[in-house]
This record gives sequence, structure tokens and C-alpha cells, in this order.
Amino acid sequence: MIEKCPHCGASHFAFLYETSTALYCTPIYKDGKWTQKDLNKHCYSFRCSNCGRTFTLDYFPSGE
Repeated sequence: MIEKCPHCGASHFAFLYETSTALYCTPIYKDGKWTQKDLNKHCYSFRCSNCGRTFTLDYFPSGE
């Protein structure tokens, strides 16, 4: 899936910043690997290079 600007449909945009909740998760390791999932909510902000408007996604685009 190619992510597109929800305002103009262009697929050319810049990453601006990320925000997340501040939920602390106690790190739990098993056999040297972190086993606990990150319970924080993340929001990624972008600016469209075509129309200049900003938009957010609840995931970071994969680029594939």
C-alpha cells in the first residue's frame, strides 16, 4: 500500500515528528530478548510536498 495525502492524493510527503503517550512499561526480558509489547499509542505527523497541508497516521509508512 502506498500512503497518500488525504487532502490531495499525492504520495510525496515529509516526516515532521512523532508523538506518543507516556505509558511506562516495565521491560521484561527472556533469553536476551525484550518480550513485552510497547503499549504506548504513537502518532506520526507529515507535511505533503504537493499541497503543503499536514496530516497524521497512526503508523509509520513502510515505504514498500
